[in-house]
Amino acid sequence: MSLCRRGMKRSPGDAEGCSFPAGPGLKVFLHWDGQQERERCRVYSQGSLSAEEICIDLARAIGISPLCFSLFALYDPQARLWLPPNHQFQVGKDTNVHLIFRMRYYFRNWHGMNEQEPAVYRNVPRPGDSLEEKNPRGALLDKSSFEYLFEQGKFEFIHDVASLKDLRSEPEIQRFKNESLGMAVLHLSHIAVTKGISLEEVARKHSFKECLPRSFQRQLRGQGPVTRLRLRRVFRRFLRRFQRGTVLEGWEREFPSLRELLDVLKGCTLRSGEENFTVRRCCPPKPGEISDLLITRKAKDDGKQILNLTQLSFHQIRKDEITQRAHLGQGTRTNIYEGVLSVCGNSGNDDEAEYFSTEQNNNGREMHVILKVLDPSHRDIALAFFETASLMSQVSHVHLAFVHGVCVRGSENIMVEEFVEHGPLDVLLRKEKGRISVGWKIAVAKQLGSALSYLEDKNLVHGNVCAKNILLARKGLEDGSAPFVKLSDPGISFTVLSREERVDRIPWIAPECVRDVGNLSTAADKWSFGTTLLEICFDADVPLKERTPSEVPLPPLWAPSPHFRPHPPILGPTSLF
Repeated sequence: MSLCRRGMKRSPGDAEGCSFPAGPGLKVFLHWDGQQERERCRVYSQGSLSAEEICIDLARAIGISPLCFSLFALYDPQARLWLPPNHQFQVGKDTNVHLIFRMRYYFRNWHGMNEQEPAVYRNVPRPGDSLEEKNPRGALLDKSSFEYLFEQGKFEFIHDVASLKDLRSEPEIQRFKNESLGMAVLHLSHIAVTKGISLEEVARKHSFKECLPRSFQRQLRGQGPVTRLRLRRVFRRFLRRFQRGTVLEGWEREFPSLRELLDVLKGCTLRSGEENFTVRRCCPPKPGEISDLLITRKAKDDGKQILNLTQLSFHQIRKDEITQRAHLGQGTRTNIYEGVLSVCGNSGNDDEAEYFSTEQNNNGREMHVILKVLDPSHRDIALAFFETASLMSQVSHVHLAFVHGVCVRGSENIMVEEFVEHGPLDVLLRKEKGRISVGWKIAVAKQLGSALSYLEDKNLVHGNVCAKNILLARKGLEDGSAPFVKLSDPGISFTVLSREERVDRIPWIAPECVRDVGNLSTAADKWSFGTTLLEICFDADVPLKERTPSEVPLPPLWAPSPHFRPHPPILGPTSLF
């Protein structure tokens, strides 16, 4: 029988990552991860062996049942060939052959997530499974085959069977990255299930970067420290939410100590009959308590809507981690300062330690930041201040300024934000008035539209889009250079502004929001976007000031009614300039 050629294109992962021992022999790599002490490579030193005999030997060692023996074969990564069962090896002292033991066939719906295709079932049904309900066309795999298939798929995924460098369009790249992060969660979840520990504990011990394709890892290493930190925090936040979705109806596992049990329970959901309870804090039982599990609920005031603090999410920064420096100006009910953020002592977080140690232009583990301090006379709106910090902490986009977290220092509430080197856009526009090209302005408009489109896709409203809230990370005024901007946080939540403060924001504020803050929506951000485009067009002059309607080329986003304001990206250069 002739050798079977593999129909797949060459991937750098064909042999990469396969560790073969030195010395002679026929060596077969096994797709096991490094989490358990298992044989990674089997060496055959001498004799006459067929490929089928080797596959059966390996399948038995792994625990694969005879029913599934024929699904596996030997693969030569150098020649990119599948070896037929009757291929003969004469193994001697001069033999040095490297092969991989792999499942030969691909089952399109092996994970069972596609209801339109037959699922792949286990050989032995699990309790509660009904064989009559299963599609008779579905293939059968035993538990060991499933586990090996998972490890094989994970290996190929990490070693770039699909590579980021092969993608060209931005939507394809973003989809690849999002799905890669989802696969990283699956990878860590598998470790958690295998070891019987919580997902958060696994995430503390294993970096999510180890679970990403190599091409994605290389790109991350080339990103700025702020981008890498933002990605880590977004990933950890997703893991916490994912963990909270885990429902426990019964647990047969034993724990060596009460502390280990409490650590695993945090973030899980307990079910009692039809009631589900999310565990937010675990405390040992006190003497005299009848039950080891007490569930407390906070009373709700039906006559009053209060912002639920459990809905807010941001990184809490200790007061000894920030140093306040020069006063830069004022925002709405806030004072803005230059500052330094540092990690004091052992933070216990390797991600933050790596971030600060690699940040450029810093002093060891310090970095330049902006401190937005809420005026102590407005402590009554602290929740609205935290709401803004929560919003900006939960978004991740290259054209949105990064919020590191919030610090409560005595009576002061401080938002700690990324320092963007060249400051507000309106200042530069006035300074370079009449000397900035149309192409430069179009580039800034596109970047702002990209950030607002991202927020709209998440159904989030910014509420304070204007040139002074657009920060310049790169001026891009030199030949061959391009600007790079970031939209800053909106400041105090729009919902707590007085009518006078809302009037002061005319013409950036949408007309329907002046009278009623309840009208704030993504359509209002489109109005602000259109107004800001006019502001950019006229070099930071207040839009419409001392101009008649006939003198102003109104873009379509500036429609008086929110029902007629289109999506920002459809705005073309000719409609503005």
